[in-house]
Amino acid sequence: MLFVPPSMPSMIPDAFAQTPLTLILDRLPSKVQAGDTITFSGVLLTADQQYFIPNATILIKDNVSLGTDTVIGIATTSDSNGKFTLSWKAVPKRSGMYWNFYAVSVTSSDYTDVRSQEYRLSVTPTAPVGPTPTALSFAFMPTRPAQEGDIITFSGRLLTADQKYFLSG
Repeated sequence: MLFVPPSMPSMIPDAFAQTPLTLILDRLPSKVQAGDTITFSGVLLTADQQYFIPNATILIKDNVSLGTDTVIGIATTSDSNGKFTLSWKAVPKRSGMYWNFYAVSVTSSDYTDVRSQEYRLSVTPTAPVGPTPTALSFAFMPTRPAQEGDIITFSGRLLTADQKYFLSG
C-alpha cells in the first residue's frame, strides 16, 4: 500500500500509470446477404491519437442483449501502424435479429483497455441454390378397392420439405 502524507500532493507513481487508448472500428455496412465477406478493420491509438499501439489483441464482439457478448473473431494490430483487419463470412442471426458489432482491445497493464463504437448489421438469408426439397402428401383414402372404370380423384398438398410453404405452378 502506498502512503502519501497529507502535506504532500497526491501523485500516482509512473509505474502504476496506464495510458488511455482510443479504438476506432471502421464503418460497417448496415445490410448484407448471407455468405458475403465482411471485413472488420480499424486502428488502436493513444487517446490523444499521437501514437499507435502495435501487436495488441483486438476482439470483435456481438453485443448480446441480456446475455454474454459473443466473440466473432480475434485480430492483432500491426507493428507498423497499429491497424487491424479481420474477415468474417456473414450468417443470419438465429434469432432473426441483427448483429451489434464492436471491437475491444486486450492489452498489457501499461494501457487502459478500450471499446470501440458499435455498428448494427442485418444479414438477409439467401435462397437455396438448386432445386427446393419438397414433400407431397395425398388426402385420398379409398373406402373400397377400385374397380376397372372407376374414376379416382386424388387431392393433396405439395410443400417444401420443412412444410412451411405451399408450392404453386
